[in-house]
Amino acid sequence: MTDSIEIKPIDYVCSDQSRNIGESMLGSAPVAWVWFLLEYDKAWGYDAIDESLIPDEVKKHLLMAMKELDPAMTLIIKQSAATPSNRKNFYVAVANENPKLYKVPLGNYEALLDLDLVAMAKGDAYYERFRTDESIWLTCTNGMRDQCCSRVGGAVYNAFKETVGDAAWQCSHVGGHRFSGNVVHFPSGVFYGRIEPEDVSHLISSENDNRLMHGNLRGRACYPKPAQAAEGLLRERKPSLRSGDLRLRGMDAIDDHNWRVKFTEGGGRRTHEMQIRKFESSDKIYLSCLGEKQGPPTTYEIAEYQES
Repeated sequence: MTDSIEIKPIDYVCSDQSRNIGESMLGSAPVAWVWFLLEYDKAWGYDAIDESLIPDEVKKHLLMAMKELDPAMTLIIKQSAATPSNRKNFYVAVANENPKLYKVPLGNYEALLDLDLVAMAKGDAYYERFRTDESIWLTCTNGMRDQCCSRVGGAVYNAFKETVGDAAWQCSHVGGHRFSGNVVHFPSGVFYGRIEPEDVSHLISSENDNRLMHGNLRGRACYPKPAQAAEGLLRERKPSLRSGDLRLRGMDAIDDHNWRVKFTEGGGRRTHEMQIRKFESSDKIYLSCLGEKQGPPTTYEIAEYQES
């Protein structure tokens, strides 16, 4: 028998600290172009997938697909306690610049082994029957990972559920505890942070109007982090841009803190070229409420810009 680990309380909340210092969120979304979303209604642990009772061969099947599709990620999702325990939905979100969403109802988790996940993600015609036009909202609520995820995320999920019903889901860890409430929309793969319950209706309205909510934007997951930041900064300059107006056409590193990024707009009729610069503060903040890891706040800015 092993001794239990005592987690000592700390005198701050990481999301409050991040908000209070005005830490930028641009360029902070996890990077992946394919997302596997698997419904699991039992309790979540710190590592929600690894500690789940999902059969090991299913976990391995997901892992092998993620390696082949790299970068790709898996999230555990659930709804309320009233959800039927025998229901197991599985989504595959292809969150690139032409996003699409697949939905597969599973009789059991082993049924997932019959799916060629790589072929589905790459658009194999066989899987077109699973395509759905659903628009879903995931909120990270995994309090076993960090208290902010449940403290803030739980209320945000409830607000989504009241507004969009079954299009609202709770999800496991997406990174960036200090930006709670963390929300991701699929199939677009656009991440938002510091969402409060009162922001939910505005966020949904923005999506329905094909716009992004700039002040809470973390980034578009299919882009590398500097390109995420570049898109956000460009949209701050050009607030009339709609969510699908831009296409990333290139990103080249100048050095560890500078990149050249190129977007096109309107089917290539307009080009936006930028040099993006990253600054890391000499100060460090705690990255979670556990107080086990510190890092410098990161800010991006446009050093040069040309439109043609």
